Amino acid sequence: DPIDICYSDGVADDGSIDESMSVSAAKAYIEGLKKYVLKNPDAEYYTCGQEDITSCCTCERCSANFERFGYTSATVLRFYNAVAKEIQSWADEQKELKGKQIKIVIFAYYFSAEAPVTKDENGKYKPVDESVVLADNVVVRFADITSNVFYSTVDDENSTSVYNSEYFERWKPLLNNNCWYWTYTTNHTYFYAYTPTLQKLKKSLVAVKDAGCEYALLQPNSSDYHDWKAVMENYVCAKLLWNPYRDVNALRNEFIDYYYGAAADDVRYVTFTLEEHISNLIQNVDKRFYVSPLDSIHLPAG
Repeated sequence: DPIDICYSDGVADDGSIDESMSVSAAKAYIEGLKKYVLKNPDAEYYTCGQEDITSCCTCERCSANFERFGYTSATVLRFYNAVAKEIQSWADEQKELKGKQIKIVIFAYYFSAEAPVTKDENGKYKPVDESVVLADNVVVRFADITSNVFYSTVDDENSTSVYNSEYFERWKPLLNNNCWYWTYTTNHTYFYAYTPTLQKLKKSLVAVKDAGCEYALLQPNSSDYHDWKAVMENYVCAKLLWNPYRDVNALRNEFIDYYYGAAADDVRYVTFTLEEHISNLIQNVDKRFYVSPLDSIHLPAG
């Protein structure tokens, strides 16, 4: 299987760029980013890593970092902190950039999804090391690809993944009040299966707003314009992005009345019948009824 780059290559033990190495992944990354910044000097954000794969480097240095910090994400954050600090020092010396802050956007995704934190004597979350606290010019984008689509990112029933009611609380000690959110409103295995995302989406959007997120992306399927409920979801999601505290059922009913007119009651019946069916499966068959945006629907064994 393909793996991402080695996030320990070129990063010293203290989290800075390892100047003893003339060639490293970190230095190559910085040089590539410099060229991109100069070609796109008016951009506000520059998106960096990670690859859309589940496997990370397990070399001797990366494995040692895992033993030291307890999280793969710690190695990823240290890498981008080192890159961000170096690229900003370089940018400050470039007259054509006029003192511009170079904001880089990274993912908390798959192997980097968990916050590298521990608890202090009072039970509060704290960084496993100061080197994992995000630099002022690093923006983390949470992408809950393994989250259960029937629950919000912050539901404790989301027990089959890293997402639960304390997910953003765990990240807060590491953030600089600048974070983004990427979630999914479909099932990528079964595009046309009914996936009831609106109720859980509201709870997730409220949570990420309270966590300080400035941006949210809701990824549908690639055939949304053919999907019978896609236009309804687009309407409701557009309203929720302006105000995540609005009532989802009221917004959905508003759309159905406007869009379907005389057929509104029939469409409403179909929609709520499907949602009731999914709810019954979860509540009466198995509360662990699980599907991620990538998976086929299944019930866990046991």
